[in-house]
Amino acid sequence: MKKHIYLSLLSLSVLGAACQPGLVSSTPSTPPSATASASARVLTITSETNDPKLPKILVPGLELKVFAGSGKAGYKDGPALEAEFRSFGGMAQDEQGNLYISDSEDFRIRKIDSKGNVSTLAGTGKQVAHGKTGSFLETEFYSPGRIVFKAPHSLLVQSEGFGSRLFLLNLITQQSQLFMKNTESNTSPPYQSNFQETSHDLPLAFGGSVYSMTVHNNAIYLGLDSEIWTLTDTNGLYKFERYAGNAAVNPVGGSIDDARRNFKDGPPDDSKFNRPASMVFDKTGNMYVADALNHRIRKVEAGSRNVSTLTGYGIPDPRTTIDQNFIGGFKDGLLREALFDSPNSLILTEDQTLIIFDGRNKSIRIIIQDHVYSFIHNCFCSCFLKSNSAIYITDGQNNQIYTLDLSQLEKLKPQILNQEKPLP
Repeated sequence: MKKHIYLSLLSLSVLGAACQPGLVSSTPSTPPSATASASARVLTITSETNDPKLPKILVPGLELKVFAGSGKAGYKDGPALEAEFRSFGGMAQDEQGNLYISDSEDFRIRKIDSKGNVSTLAGTGKQVAHGKTGSFLETEFYSPGRIVFKAPHSLLVQSEGFGSRLFLLNLITQQSQLFMKNTESNTSPPYQSNFQETSHDLPLAFGGSVYSMTVHNNAIYLGLDSEIWTLTDTNGLYKFERYAGNAAVNPVGGSIDDARRNFKDGPPDDSKFNRPASMVFDKTGNMYVADALNHRIRKVEAGSRNVSTLTGYGIPDPRTTIDQNFIGGFKDGLLREALFDSPNSLILTEDQTLIIFDGRNKSIRIIIQDHVYSFIHNCFCSCFLKSNSAIYITDGQNNQIYTLDLSQLEKLKPQILNQEKPLP
């Protein structure tokens, strides 16, 4: 049985979409205002670049271009290549090509306009336990993370700390408000089946933490500990329901020491995730999920919502007993043999090629013809964002944002496939 919550609120047009593919914008370019000092740095990373601090390109001919960030951790607005960032929690992009970045450790939301100028959108730089709403100049966060945009003019920002909270930022009024708050209550979703409520008021009370967000066909999808939920609107009446996964499922009959209790494939109400960290949809409505703590890429079928494992197979960790998880690994090869360690970001290209950031392996990997290949190593990515024929990639170690040309990657696919064995 699905769980439902009916909420009569504001128009869903004030909500947001995610740091996920499908956003329409201009193709990113290097800001023309780059200074001589910035140009002295490595602005294009290739397979010939030999710097242990920078990503390692495994495919000759492939390039990463520095789009923003001086390489120094800090807080500084201005031309993109001179700007400073402290950390990257998430990215989103509006229909005009403006890029929004949540800086988790600087407690601000930054904006890069289509001309390559960085400014501060919201946040004072002060960390506040439960956050503060009001004008953008007054808004304060505890630790802003995932950020999503939804037409025509709003952002939804996740903030962790003393409970999970979602802030709503209206880009027209320049005002923020609290949209959802974590109550950790057994009377709030997703813990109680058949929970039902109507309300005209914000914030929504919600049990649990939000680890990922995306939008598809005007519905907001939220990745929780073990489940994925949707928030939809029909003529001003909101419906909040579980889409896939079920926290109540215990696949191994109650053993607290068995890692498999946090993983199960099957029908939507008899399946289970363990920290769904990223979600994308293909053209036919199938969802792909980076199931971080199960070290798998899962697939949720359109229509039936049946959950299956596409690739990645972790094993129980013998070093722990209580709250045991799977161990991740690293292995390229056939889908049924490949291993991942905490995959946390996904991109689907126009030709439906799946690109994965494999978190603890610090690798960007790609699925081609039922095989997994790695093509970038030593990358400290926290978020992907697709923009037309390019991907924005954040690098938390070097405090920079790169762009990857997808048309260039497409041309190099034959070179990847012609390897005698998958790239190391």
